[in-house]
Amino acid sequence: FLPIYWRLNPKFDINFSLVFVRHSMILADLDGDNLSEILISGNDFRIYAWHQDGRIVKGFPLKIGGNIYASPVVADLNNDGNVEIIVFNQSNHKIYVWTYFAQAKNFTPWPTPFYDYGRTNFIPQQIQTITFLRGDSNNDGKVDLSDAIFTLEYIFRGGQAPACLDAADANDNGFIDISDAVKTLLVLFQGIPMPAPASRGTDPTPDTLTCNPN
Repeated sequence: FLPIYWRLNPKFDINFSLVFVRHSMILADLDGDNLSEILISGNDFRIYAWHQDGRIVKGFPLKIGGNIYASPVVADLNNDGNVEIIVFNQSNHKIYVWTYFAQAKNFTPWPTPFYDYGRTNFIPQQIQTITFLRGDSNNDGKVDLSDAIFTLEYIFRGGQAPACLDAADANDNGFIDISDAVKTLLVLFQGIPMPAPASRGTDPTPDTLTCNPN
């Protein structure tokens, strides 16, 4: 048998010690250059991707806003020449699909949740404008102490899920956790400003959180 020698790529010495990885890495050509990128999901609710030379792929990491219990799947779902990245969010039991537009022009930048048909560019549909009040976790039209309690009940006691996760995301970081309840309390009792929309309006920050306030 011929000996096999392995050479470490010095550019790919990436410190990933702060993220626990549950799943296998996958290889997929995201940008159409006939070279595979490396994708992996972490326990920090993110999907990471690198080029072969160690550079992070533009647009990554993707923030899912919930637990990921499987490797991402990559496929060209609608045969348009651009690959989609499919992930299951265990926290809200929804499937998310992003389209990576390697060469396409005049498309809405990703991340783009697949369920928002108006942003997929291949299913014509009127886009409904969704408005909400930041910090209004219990969807009663105002922000007060009950919203912080509602968020904590949801996180730690399996309480009712917020109708609008974007509203419950009081610190606007794309996740629902204890820091959102803390942010609400700081706004109420220390006068710290609430991220937009502080009055009912649309979300200025792209994320994967859903919102069905009605």
